[in-house]
Amino acid sequence: MAEAQNVMVTGSENAQVVRRHYVFALRDEVPAPDDGWTVYRHGPECFVEDSPRCEGENCETAEVCKLFLFEGEDRRLFDGFKDLLCTLSRLSGQPEQGFGSELEPLPVRRVVAAVGAPWREGDNDGAHYEKCMSLLRDTVNALRLATGAHTPQVTIERVWPAYFIVDEYSGGTMEAEQLVVVEHGWRSVPALTRDEVETAHEILIATWLRNPTEIYGNFRLEAQRAAQTDGDYVECILKAAIAAEVLIKNVAWMLTWEATHIFSSDPAPGTFLVKPTSEGKPRDLIGKVLSPRLGGNWSSQTPQQPIGAWRTAIAKRRNAIIHLGYRPSAKEAHEAVAALTVLEDHMVDRLATRAAVYPRTALQIIGRSGLERRGAFGKVRATYQGQDLQELLKEYLSWVEGHLDLDP
Repeated sequence: MAEAQNVMVTGSENAQVVRRHYVFALRDEVPAPDDGWTVYRHGPECFVEDSPRCEGENCETAEVCKLFLFEGEDRRLFDGFKDLLCTLSRLSGQPEQGFGSELEPLPVRRVVAAVGAPWREGDNDGAHYEKCMSLLRDTVNALRLATGAHTPQVTIERVWPAYFIVDEYSGGTMEAEQLVVVEHGWRSVPALTRDEVETAHEILIATWLRNPTEIYGNFRLEAQRAAQTDGDYVECILKAAIAAEVLIKNVAWMLTWEATHIFSSDPAPGTFLVKPTSEGKPRDLIGKVLSPRLGGNWSSQTPQQPIGAWRTAIAKRRNAIIHLGYRPSAKEAHEAVAALTVLEDHMVDRLATRAAVYPRTALQIIGRSGLERRGAFGKVRATYQGQDLQELLKEYLSWVEGHLDLDP
């Protein structure tokens, strides 16, 4: 469940709560019928002959999801076209032209979902919330699949940043119990600092040079966004898996390239001399290349270890998604993001420790500022001052492309 804070509590002290509902205002349009849509999910007890007859829509033991539609307007196209014309005027040096009502705002249908399940005193809040969110997700997903609409799947990140908890009492009366504010439900784009503008300039150059660290950083950010903003947990796991593989493979490949193509003698003789191939498995590169060349703990036996966290929270769940169609939870998505950070920190720390042995790999992967933060730049200063890092990167990428075969 998303982190939230309760800001209002009311309610009845004497009547018995039979069902608890969550009322969400969805951020995305849903292809629902004009008069809304209601779905009931009855439990097994409703189908047992000896039990009291189920009361259908009035059954207090059924889970229920109701979608309410509201007509509205979206001015983003209108405002975007107005900004476009203003920009053209600035580029051409011509006076800005007045912009009237040539474009009408687009009609939109806002959706509010009320989803509830039976509630008993002492029930687990988190489990009850997840049960209701699952019903809402299944309901909207059925409409998505029936229409082919490209509406994102419903998650807590796809609702506006507040929702109500409403208790339903015996007899059908309802009362708002809590207003919950979702703390991460509204993410604004931050203003850049001068240092960040300079960093963006460096990243842009790295993009043009096809530096693997920029590729890794892009997939890492996509994984974070999928989990924390888009609420796309499958996308989060897959992007985290790609990021981890890009990092593991390129560090292993670059260490091998530096040891065999730059040095006159391998600083770790006897280490497996890996060649860049699409078939190389990350676990083999970890055991055969990274561990002997960088030292430290590369065990995957427990999730508390960096490699174990990657194996459990990213690699295994990636395989479950691809081979079994598994749908990860929000908790599992956030665990994947955390595991990727732990993996990155471990690999960068180990490489910084061995920067004097593999200075070119350390400079390409960690960079000067990262090495300075770890007090390791002195180990690579001579290489930094004496060699063209861009040319070294081109040599490495040429070596990779000479071996890599992407045919399936």
